[in-house]
Amino acid sequence: MNNNTDNQVSNNNSVSPKNNSKIVLATILAIIAVALATYLVYDKVLNKDEMLSDDEALKIGNELYTYANGNYGMDSELIKWATPDGKHPDEDEEPVDLGDDYGDAYEITNYDEIMRHFSKECKRVCWDYTDSKDQESEQLCEKDLPFVTKNDKHYAIDELGGGNVNIAYVGDLKVKNKTSNKITFTIDYAYCYTDNDEETVVYYDQVEETKENKNKCVVLNEDGDSTGELLNPSVFTKDFVIVKEDGNWKILKYYNDNSRPCSAQ
Repeated sequence: MNNNTDNQVSNNNSVSPKNNSKIVLATILAIIAVALATYLVYDKVLNKDEMLSDDEALKIGNELYTYANGNYGMDSELIKWATPDGKHPDEDEEPVDLGDDYGDAYEITNYDEIMRHFSKECKRVCWDYTDSKDQESEQLCEKDLPFVTKNDKHYAIDELGGGNVNIAYVGDLKVKNKTSNKITFTIDYAYCYTDNDEETVVYYDQVEETKENKNKCVVLNEDGDSTGELLNPSVFTKDFVIVKEDGNWKILKYYNDNSRPCSAQ
């Protein structure tokens, strides 16, 4: 009698395999639901807060573009020289001879600060605005910039060539697409160009400005006088890309604006 009662109680307290499966399934579904809700909150609320507005993106983009196609010459405002006031040394001060490959140079003190604006994978894209069939080529930004490191010191070197007289203007950055950690801008490069070797074409602001040649390219003869012929600038739209790296926005890819040589060293 007692045995039967004990068995009955035991059977009433046991959970059938079918009910146990339902409990496990319900638990799994609950975990999935919580995970999905957490992701949606992050994606729609937290992650959204990390997305920059167009104005914020343009502010950061323009600052970084200054370093991308910046002036790193002797009169550069981006460089701090190894002088008491941080300005370029006087002409009387002897430069450092870096040998046949680089020539004379002066030491700079903010190399690391400059390079922090460039990502580890940063590429500078070289291209030829005079040849539509010319292949683009990429160079690592660190190697392409006009700096040399010797004996744990950093130097700025003179680059060959000067300003590009054929460049008409560089347009404003425009947001093309963006995520929370990558932003692509577009920017227009405009050039005055002719295939005639006996002529030179310059932007209107390099000659006497008139109402007729506003925003046009002016054709000059061999003597530097206007021929009266006006051309529209050739405009090329290129990408400028920045990424978030180590918590900071940095340059990932930019195009050579052809105002300085494509190979600095």
